[in-house]
Amino acid sequence: GREDFDASASIQLENDSDMEELLNSKILESQIWKDLERTKRSDFNVGNSENFEYESAKQMMLRILYIWARKHPHLGYKQGMNELLAVILFTFHQERTSRNSVQDESFRDNGNTEFNKTVDILIDCTDARFVEHDCFNFLSAIMESMQFLYWTESSQAKANSRYGLQIESRPEDLMGRLEHIQHVLLQRSYPLVAAKLHCLEVQPHMFLIRWIRLLLVRDICLPQVLLVWDAVFACTPKTFYLIDSLCVALLGEETIKSAIVSSCVDSSEGLKVLKGIPNLREDQVGDIVYRGIRIHEDYEKYLARLNDQIRTQLDKEAFERKPSLDFVDSESFESRFQREFFS
Repeated sequence: GREDFDASASIQLENDSDMEELLNSKILESQIWKDLERTKRSDFNVGNSENFEYESAKQMMLRILYIWARKHPHLGYKQGMNELLAVILFTFHQERTSRNSVQDESFRDNGNTEFNKTVDILIDCTDARFVEHDCFNFLSAIMESMQFLYWTESSQAKANSRYGLQIESRPEDLMGRLEHIQHVLLQRSYPLVAAKLHCLEVQPHMFLIRWIRLLLVRDICLPQVLLVWDAVFACTPKTFYLIDSLCVALLGEETIKSAIVSSCVDSSEGLKVLKGIPNLREDQVGDIVYRGIRIHEDYEKYLARLNDQIRTQLDKEAFERKPSLDFVDSESFESRFQREFFS
């Protein structure tokens, strides 16, 4: 009867829902794996990475990105997250490799208990059994501050309608940030470069969106890019806004600045320079970090001075708008009313 029909329909809906869920999971897994296949293996062939098991690392990265995407369905997986995770995994691999020397008994100091406690903590923190856990947590912490950079109109609509989340950042906020980097920060620090990019009609989104979303991973090789990350996390741990100034400092690097200003005649040549940054030495990256911090601090001081000036001007205008109290005298309101209207 009716009850049997409702029960069978319910089972059918559940089966359809399960099939859709399974299909979506397979699509997500395929998308992530496709990007992992394109992740540059050459980045890991540095330093102590000769024992880096690349294929098993890709499997680990697949699990991490898949779980993160499922835990954040309003955003999901976006291309570029694999690049961030690759650097995180490389860093933890380096830490794990260094652990072997720390475990050596000759590394300990028999007469220094506090030092040996520190050694024990280092050993626990670099335990190879928890590399995957640590990488997932580190990626989650980074994406907490960066996920709005990956917002699209569709992901925002999904977050608001399906998951009931109120998203403050919008895609146009990202475009405004890119405009600010090129037309304000760059103009203040390297006006010649800014003017040349304007003449070449190179728009900020053509190159800056990749720079800030990936924290310059594709443009500064490992391990030098870790200098950039250390500075970003240390100076602006909640917002990562230092990356804006570091992008400006990168544009002001002598070889890049010279190539843009002197050699480029159209937008295609300009983009070729911006998307093909030559390998930079550690001292060059260190100089970029130093100048980026200076640019960030100088702009913060400029904003503070501007706020003080605005506050002073508003206080002055408010004072000038205060009603005059000259009319207040000993004469009562009632007597003044009778004198003015009945005299």
